[in-house]
Amino acid sequence: FVYLQMCLAVARFRLGDFQGAQRSLDISFIMGGPPQQLYQMLEQIEPQAKLAFQATCGPASFTAAIPSSSPACSLLSSASNVVRVQASDLTLKDFRKNFFKADAPVVIEGAMENWQALRKWSDLHALRQLHGHRTIPVEIGSHASGSLKEQLMTLAEFIDDHLIAQSDESSADPAYLAQHALFEQIPQLLEDVEIPEYCQVGCHEVTNIWLGTSNTATTLHFDSYDNFLCQVMGYKYVRLYSQSQNAMLYQDKGNRRTATRAQGNLSQVDVGNVDIDKFPLFEQAQFLDTVLGPGEMLYIPNQWWHYVRALSVSCSCNFWF
Repeated sequence: FVYLQMCLAVARFRLGDFQGAQRSLDISFIMGGPPQQLYQMLEQIEPQAKLAFQATCGPASFTAAIPSSSPACSLLSSASNVVRVQASDLTLKDFRKNFFKADAPVVIEGAMENWQALRKWSDLHALRQLHGHRTIPVEIGSHASGSLKEQLMTLAEFIDDHLIAQSDESSADPAYLAQHALFEQIPQLLEDVEIPEYCQVGCHEVTNIWLGTSNTATTLHFDSYDNFLCQVMGYKYVRLYSQSQNAMLYQDKGNRRTATRAQGNLSQVDVGNVDIDKFPLFEQAQFLDTVLGPGEMLYIPNQWWHYVRALSVSCSCNFWF
């Protein structure tokens, strides 16, 4: 399939269908095609596709629903008790000792001041103009409702059709570019971010982008990597449970053998709508929580359970190390 898409990209490019060629190339990226060959093709195809898109797309006519302060969150505890520190007060040595070795979450403020993404990506008009011709995988719906499906669309279509202020936003299906290696697909975006220096306590492995509407949610789960969740735009609620709370979190052992549950690192509980009759011990589990805003990064130790919910149109990067 990937080889077919690569052949289609070449054929469409030769016929002058530059945007069609770019779509085939992006599908090849999404499906795990050979990076070196794809990058070589990208050098030829992408500039022409971008020009063709910009010549026909016209200006975007929308107002993005990105608040300047954190929206109210009914899930947030009165304690909101994740430790917060300023990057200027936290050396790499102190981070290693007080948080990494101590297996303790922390929100670090002021560590993203040099990120161009804080300014460039929050302007969705500019993001659309620069990269709107690229095709991306978008999740529509949610795991909790059982309505989740994935669609391929251009970034411009995603912005125009989903990342907008809607009067009926609360009833609209969430739409999420979730856990996608967009930096590999669009390497220019790497210029806008920096790998957190605190990742030096380990070995940086993977970077993902998470861009979506309000009410997108990541199921309560844990990872085998340490993680920095870096908020670029908008606000997200994050809840954290240590492994000491396992008995009350109703871990899904993967008995259903679906692709998303095969690892056995998911909870059966929908944190946003808990069925207490089905999961009576869940309310007894002790947790930490916080709201993450633009320019703030959260260290999530490996094996810590976490649930993440967007409170607005939102963009995050995460760094596994």
